[in-house]
Amino acid sequence: MSDILYDIDMSSECRINARLDKALARKVSLVRKRTRRSLSLIVKESLTRYCDAELGDGGEPLAILKSVGFIGCADGPEDLSAGYKKDLARSLGRKA
Repeated sequence: MSDILYDIDMSSECRINARLDKALARKVSLVRKRTRRSLSLIVKESLTRYCDAELGDGGEPLAILKSVGFIGCADGPEDLSAGYKKDLARSLGRKA
């Protein structure tokens, strides 16, 4: 792989020309066949994931929490965020 960096003109679309070794080319070909996606779409999705991981930009926090199953994973009163102080005072009153 070359260490030469090229400036990208951000005012228009960008074309990429890349050399792939045989193993990676086979993997990409298999992904194309299994998903029936174009090579351009596969490259765009792959680069988006790579850049997001490198830049720490995983997307919207709510979408991330939903995608990993964090939203809706606990049980409790539906109004807990609104009535937690009352519930806490009642709980502490029982202990006193």
